[in-house]
Amino acid sequence: MIEFLSILITIVLFCYFLNYKNKKDRAEKEMDSIANAPIMSVNAEVLPLNNNNMEENQNLSTRDLCAEVLRKLNCDVQFDEENEYNMYFTYQGENFSVDTWENGLMITIWDTWWGTVDLDDLDDVSRVRKAINNINVRQNLTLMYSVDEKGQKFAVHTKRQCLLIPQIPQIENYMAAMLTDFFDVQRSFKEEYDRLRLEEEAKAKV
Repeated sequence: MIEFLSILITIVLFCYFLNYKNKKDRAEKEMDSIANAPIMSVNAEVLPLNNNNMEENQNLSTRDLCAEVLRKLNCDVQFDEENEYNMYFTYQGENFSVDTWENGLMITIWDTWWGTVDLDDLDDVSRVRKAINNINVRQNLTLMYSVDEKGQKFAVHTKRQCLLIPQIPQIENYMAAMLTDFFDVQRSFKEEYDRLRLEEEAKAKV
């Protein structure tokens, strides 16, 4: 009985270790992709949205559907040379990237490096971390940070995952709403950052 329990515990611990390692590897790859993401410069002017033509989009892959919808929002889409399922575009002056997958129905939209503070300013770094945690509790988008050791910067990024299929009604409006949320979360972050700063200053005066 004791030998059986020992074997069982060993198996459970081994499975836990493998799961932890896989999660850690995925997280590291994700942060590497953020750190190495190129900054694109593409002009985009928002045009009146066209009505969605479901029949026209029905046979498109998620990748091609995403590119087509973005073009209808007057975004000049550029595909990643190393990964044909990833693309870059600018919307209302903000640089975005999108990850798609060959057989996936979901897309991941990234807005990277939109906010930075000096790495050696520990008060600012701490404030940014707190603001990120507070905003993530109440937002559908995910805020995260990365460290640029070479440039000595502490950077803020945003991402969101969403469904993208031809059956979505008025799909251009849907995509525009998904992108608008990125600007809203930036405003929320800055408001939270300022609130934390004022709170700290008030405590320092006491």
